[in-house]
Amino acid sequence: MSQVDSFAANGGLSGLATRQAFNAILDALATCSSGSTAPSNPFPGMFWRDTATSPSVLKIRDDANTSWVDALSAFGGTTPGIALFKATTKAAQRTALELKSGAQTAVTDNDDMAVDPENLPKRKNVEAAIAAAPNPVKAWVNFNGTGTVAIRDALNVSSITDNGSGDYTVNLSSAQADTNYAVLFGGSRAGNGSDSAAPFVFESYQSARTTTAIRVRTGGMNAGAFAFGDNEIVELAIVH
Repeated sequence: MSQVDSFAANGGLSGLATRQAFNAILDALATCSSGSTAPSNPFPGMFWRDTATSPSVLKIRDDANTSWVDALSAFGGTTPGIALFKATTKAAQRTALELKSGAQTAVTDNDDMAVDPENLPKRKNVEAAIAAAPNPVKAWVNFNGTGTVAIRDALNVSSITDNGSGDYTVNLSSAQADTNYAVLFGGSRAGNGSDSAAPFVFESYQSARTTTAIRVRTGGMNAGAFAFGDNEIVELAIVH
C-alpha cells in the first residue's frame, strides 16, 4: 500500500522526519495511492489504484467528493468500450463485441482475425442501418424461382412469396423511406434449343409496390412465344 493521510508535510518535524514524509507523499503520487482499500482522506480529482481486484482498477474521486469512479468512465469511455478494454480472454472479447461463441474462425496468425457474419447476432440491425444510410443499394436478392422458392443470398430481404407461375413478391427486412426507389432486374431460364433465350423479369402491375415489398413477374420463350413461367435465377437490387 502506498497511501498517506495528507499530501502536506506537517511543520515542526525533524529533518529526517520531513524527508521521510516527502518520500511517502512522492511514493503515493507515483503509485496513484495504490491499495486494496480507499485512501482515508480523499479529495475531488484524486486518483486511487484499487488493488483489491486483479488486474487493478484506476479510479478517480468525483467532483462532489462522495464516491470513486472508474477512470475510463470518467474520461468518457462507453460501457461496451470499457468492457472490451478490460477483456482479458477471447471469450470476454466476444461478449464485449456481442459475438456468438463461434464467431471467431480458426486463424494461424494473431494479425489474421476473421469473423463469420452469420454468427453476428445483430445482423438485422446492420441491415437496417444500411437501409437508412445514404448508400444507394438498399437491398438485393438472388433466388431460385422454380419448385420451392429458395433464396441463394440476399441483403435486407426477409422472404420470397410464391404467388404462382412466374409470380413472386420480394419482402424486405427493413422498410424503405418511400416507394420512389429504382429496381434493377436480372436472371436466366433453363430450356432447350433457342427457346432457352430471352428470359424476362419485370415489376408486376398487379400489386403496387410498398416500402416493404415489390411484386415481380418472370418468364421466357415457350414454343416460340413469350410466356410467364418460373425462372431458375431471379435477381433484383433496390437502389434509392
